[in-house]
Amino acid sequence: MATIHCCWQKHAISPERAIASDPFNSVGYWRRAMVALYQHDFDECDESFMLARDRHPNSADILLDYSDAMGFVGDPDEAWTTFEQAIDLNPTPPDHYWWAGASVAFSQADYLKAIGLCGRLSNDEPVLRLLAASHGHLGNLSEASGYARRLQEIYPGETANSMTRLQPHRSPADMQPFIEGLRIAGIK
Repeated sequence: MATIHCCWQKHAISPERAIASDPFNSVGYWRRAMVALYQHDFDECDESFMLARDRHPNSADILLDYSDAMGFVGDPDEAWTTFEQAIDLNPTPPDHYWWAGASVAFSQADYLKAIGLCGRLSNDEPVLRLLAASHGHLGNLSEASGYARRLQEIYPGETANSMTRLQPHRSPADMQPFIEGLRIAGIK
């Protein structure tokens, strides 16, 4: 069972215990949604995100994570709208916002927008896969292969398939554009 580590508590608690202790707080539902996403329980993920949003509708962080999840398992255009709402609420966000936005843009097949959002990060290492795949799809082979070389230095022996194994897509077919972009970049 997943746990929540709260800065004001000495002990980690499960999302279910957090919800039971305060069903009007968004944190338990938000954490349950994230756990469900990576367990591929997409209905639970969506339901828990909706409950978290209902309890804290102006949380940029909840909206960001919900947009990221929808980019993997829902409607990429709705995911983008939700990402924009998160940015409206937090116009000077930390880097992981731009990474999530780039991921959503990739799911929309807007590779140029994905690259632009990756460029807002202070360090591009977390988004090397997105950059390689996006440049690959755009036919920018020099840039794509440069990012692929960096990826292969960091993750020797990894393949395009293995680099996507943790992405929580609803369908294996949804991973194909990412895998294809990485292969175009030169990753087997």
